Amino acid sequence: MKDAYGALWRMDKRPWHLEKPPLKEPSLNGYVFPEADVFTKQIHENKAEAIKCYDANDEQYRLIHMGWGIFEHTWRIRGFENVLADMIDDEDFYVELTSLLTDNYIEMVRACADIPADAFVFGDDWGDQRGIIFGPERWRKLLKPCWEKIYSEVHRQGKKVVHHSCGSVAEIYDDMIEIGMDCHESVQPEAAGMAPEIIKEKWGDRISFWGCLGSQGILNDGTPEEINNEIKRLAELFKKDGGYVLSPAKPLVYDMDINRAVAVIEALSELGQK
Repeated sequence: MKDAYGALWRMDKRPWHLEKPPLKEPSLNGYVFPEADVFTKQIHENKAEAIKCYDANDEQYRLIHMGWGIFEHTWRIRGFENVLADMIDDEDFYVELTSLLTDNYIEMVRACADIPADAFVFGDDWGDQRGIIFGPERWRKLLKPCWEKIYSEVHRQGKKVVHHSCGSVAEIYDDMIEIGMDCHESVQPEAAGMAPEIIKEKWGDRISFWGCLGSQGILNDGTPEEINNEIKRLAELFKKDGGYVLSPAKPLVYDMDINRAVAVIEALSELGQK
């Protein structure tokens, strides 16, 4: 499959596999960058149905999922290793690319302005198990200004910002809060500095958290009883002042042990009845 940016993907692999990025070199010469209309057209075509859906669920917290983020779009256009090199060797090109992507992203957010949702959910994986993949300073210099503009448009609409990022982002939590992130989704407790006790104490009075039930740890090797106890522990830990969505850090996988999966569902259902 070839996407709107010209990247060629293998869709029969899990996860999807980037076969051929469109830009071999760090240059936009000769490359036709897609206009925002390519993306906003579909939003406008489906808006009536979306509004109808949201109006029918006005007692629920309603989210608009925006898909891939700025960093992820840069590596789909250049390839993962190439874009990490671009950040160091050709910063001007990288800034030019992110600026174009940011402009398109803002237009997509604006196209959703009249949808009566509560929040936008953005995704941009910056972290691995140790910290920010390309370092917190490069994130602050190259990506923070992009997301500050996008978050500002969300807040201008009176909506909240939920941002997904895998791995450890503890190094930049203060920055994310500064530019307007309201909730971090996919909190992986196994990653450095992301233990629930730590993040609750340091940042729990300023942002909300979504996740913390370890998909790499207890959901993979814990007993049903241990899973049940951990869910109760997290509920108690985050109870003070709220600001928490209790869920697995990652979706339950299709080949997960059935007894563990049942334990998650039963424990969460029991909490929901209290």
